Amino acid sequence: MNAYPISLPGLRRRLATPSCTLVAAAALFAALPACGDDTAAGADTAVAADTFISNDTSVPIDTSGGTNRAPELERIGDRVVPVGQSLVIVVSAKDADNDPLTYSVFGTLPAGARFDKGAHRFEWTPDSVGTAVFLTFVVSDGAEFDRETVRIEVSSGADQHPPAFEKVGDQQLTIGKDFDLKLQATDPDGDALTYGNEGALPAGATLNGETGAFHWKPGAGAVGTARVTFTVSDGALSDTMPVRLVVGDGQGGPEPPVVTPVAPQTVAVGQALSFTLQATDPNQDPLTWAIDGGAPTGAQLNGATFQWTPGQADAGKAWAVVFSVTDGTYTVLTTVQISVTSGGTGSCTPDPNEPNEDLATATPLTAGTVSKSICESQQGVFDLDIYKVAVAAQTELKVELAFDATEVDLDLYILDASETFLAASESVASPERASYVEASGRDLFIAVVGFGDAPIKASYTLTVTLGPAPTDVCVDDSYEPNDTPATAKPVPSGALAICGGDTDFWTLPVGCGQRVEIGLDITGDGADDDLDMRLYNTATASGAPVATAETEDSFEIIDVPAAAKPGTWVLEVYGYTDADAAAYELIADATGGCQDDPANNHSKATADPISGPDGFATGLKLCCADDWFALAVGAGEQVNASVTPSTSGSAGLRALASDATTQLAAKAPSAAGVQLQFTAATAGTYYLVATGAVGTSYALDWTVGGGGACTALSCDVYNVCDGGTGACVSDWCTGPGQCPSGHECIETYCANACTSDSGCRSGYACKHFAGTSRCGLAGTGAAGASCDDHTECAGALICSTGKKCQ
Repeated sequence: MNAYPISLPGLRRRLATPSCTLVAAAALFAALPACGDDTAAGADTAVAADTFISNDTSVPIDTSGGTNRAPELERIGDRVVPVGQSLVIVVSAKDADNDPLTYSVFGTLPAGARFDKGAHRFEWTPDSVGTAVFLTFVVSDGAEFDRETVRIEVSSGADQHPPAFEKVGDQQLTIGKDFDLKLQATDPDGDALTYGNEGALPAGATLNGETGAFHWKPGAGAVGTARVTFTVSDGALSDTMPVRLVVGDGQGGPEPPVVTPVAPQTVAVGQALSFTLQATDPNQDPLTWAIDGGAPTGAQLNGATFQWTPGQADAGKAWAVVFSVTDGTYTVLTTVQISVTSGGTGSCTPDPNEPNEDLATATPLTAGTVSKSICESQQGVFDLDIYKVAVAAQTELKVELAFDATEVDLDLYILDASETFLAASESVASPERASYVEASGRDLFIAVVGFGDAPIKASYTLTVTLGPAPTDVCVDDSYEPNDTPATAKPVPSGALAICGGDTDFWTLPVGCGQRVEIGLDITGDGADDDLDMRLYNTATASGAPVATAETEDSFEIIDVPAAAKPGTWVLEVYGYTDADAAAYELIADATGGCQDDPANNHSKATADPISGPDGFATGLKLCCADDWFALAVGAGEQVNASVTPSTSGSAGLRALASDATTQLAAKAPSAAGVQLQFTAATAGTYYLVATGAVGTSYALDWTVGGGGACTALSCDVYNVCDGGTGACVSDWCTGPGQCPSGHECIETYCANACTSDSGCRSGYACKHFAGTSRCGLAGTGAAGASCDDHTECAGALICSTGKKCQ
């Protein structure tokens, strides 16, 4: 059952509020009868088609005032899907006001694709190669919205594609104050991502490898600039992103520019968009703006002024344009969201029966088909059509709404005279269909509502059918109640059933590393209905499902090769629409498992002791927990460690300081294994933590040494050897005289002299600058690629004054 926490007067008040632009289905039932914040519970109540609605139409309203903050979509990124394989995109967002959020999608859905508004889930299995689809996913809190246009490409094979970071630029920090940075990356294949870092994190800083959350509270000794290179991996391929953390003491000194954020921009097709970027520099340095990425074709930046006029092909799309501003030393990035509307360029004539926006003025209808329109004349003038139908006792009312889904999203509702919503059809496709069986005989009402960029101008046809109530009655199975995770029953054998509006939950015990296989077969006369499955690795079905089966087939399959989390798992079986009712059978099996190695070293307390100066351990295995190793290291000693998978699977490595929390270095799991190094600031016990895929057998290799004076080849990334003190020091500099002897300040990096790559550390190359050759970080940019400095250019290439690798 699904309750819509709103009344029809509330709907009319929303539509009459000019500042509440309806851009998605969210705007109808987002639990607010007026603009502003709310405290209504029950987000994501929109369900696709033929939805039964309970009688609860109340809604708590927040009258505390305040400014509503727009929701923020979690980045999706462009996707690549092999032909014949299923692509699933679950659209997620967060809202600073904790408003209920609802979702929609705009654009031409490819054949066979579907979008479930309630689950905010897009599914598609392409059947031809070479197709490229643009879809715009939208989230709304009922007053504000966010959206992202995603390009989906269909490839011929399952080639791997690397993840990509969302660039963040230089970051300003202050000693004694907490600093948090949420790393974001997308993967074209939709692979799970793991975050890490090259070299050591600043003392006291932490990075959550699963979420990408970086935290640091710099102390007084951290004033200056620290460099960190973050990594993101999909288990096979990776991306890196260097970030400069500029720590100030609040008393002045060199600081990055401060950008004034630009509000999201909305522009209609054919209209010129222009806005001016603004930033100030604490040191009064001159600033230079540039487009860093994401701009639409034809856009220009003249100085700090952005200009663009969208064409018809841009309607309904959104861009996240990244701009950079630099003072010559620091570079700061800022993103501006640009959305393009159709601008209401179509034409329509209001229906002769207007106005019919409430029950009192509802247009009478009988069985048959009528042609009507939603006709909004200008921004802020909203139209919805309400019709009245006399329905006799024991009669089924069926309504079909047909329209051009490439231009607009229309939804369909059935309600009664008390303004209780009885049924709804809220897909993103045409036609929408809803039905309701009337028991005693009365007038029922049909509402047609448009969603999209106002003003909406759309024609539609409405077909009303009145017939006898169905005589067949769905009989549920004997395992009810099992409509929640708390009432879930063990997976049974034999015949089961789902009736309209029902959901079944089943439990399954799963051991570490077991293969979980589940089949669902629709039996009997329910073959025309659609049942789907979601599998969760928690007893409460919390969090995202670990696997789903949500196709239109009558036989659904879930296959989890190796369970990463043992315990009681929960299987959810539900109808794609609340009208779907069918008999079905389940086959569920959990076989095999991961046999852990005997070390049982899954925490600091149980870490397996290893010792230097070198060592090699084999026969190790990752099951459902990381493996910990404890290593005694002297002050100034350097540790080199690597993990190598034996056959299949993937392995990664983290290095932790003596507190077992501060991360010194980390490499995300890779099928080829990884290697890292760190230098101990003080003597003590340090920890190596092996991570990776369940069931991975691996070997660990380590060396400890170099406790004496440093060399040009011994320091970690972003450090250089100070021959005067014998210690590795930061390579940050802003001008002459700031580097150790033998080094020159090149584009804020202290660089030692070289004649070939052999004179440089791993990850560095001998680069030929004007009049000198110096070791510099080897980037990935080929000749001609855009760059900000030499560290972005591959091999011996440097960054020219024209910002190109050469």
